[in-house]
Amino acid sequence: GTNCALYGVAKAVPSGEMPSLQMHHLSSVIAVKVTNTLETPLKVNEVVFTAGDNNLTGSFYVNIAGDKATYKPRTDYVSTEAKVTVNNATELDEGESATVYIVIVPFEAYEGNKLELIVNGYKKEINLEKNVNFEAGKIKTLNFAYYSTE
Repeated sequence: GTNCALYGVAKAVPSGEMPSLQMHHLSSVIAVKVTNTLETPLKVNEVVFTAGDNNLTGSFYVNIAGDKATYKPRTDYVSTEAKVTVNNATELDEGESATVYIVIVPFEAYEGNKLELIVNGYKKEINLEKNVNFEAGKIKTLNFAYYSTE
């Protein structure tokens, strides 16, 4: 529902020509696909994603010089938790799925670390067996089979 940040740099463009910009995404997107495995309907009200000590959301200083943007968090304006609250969610019957999109700062999660997904307070951990790169301009899908109401 909102635009993601983009940036571009035009160098050495003659004054009589129209500049052409190669645009670069500044955000990564996680698609959390929630599947209801319960016999009762499920409304996805909240999805939370964490990746250890990585700052995922908030306010960052972005250096766009060079081929790859670098991000420096602003003190007290960042969070290691990326949370989406869903208003007026449609009920999912058993076997049905819904996808919730979370916009985060790009980062790399390393082998041996844990990712954590929480849907409606129900937590699952993902132990990484290899490095996972959450790249700018890319969508990484994480599946969440919901089978508890506790």
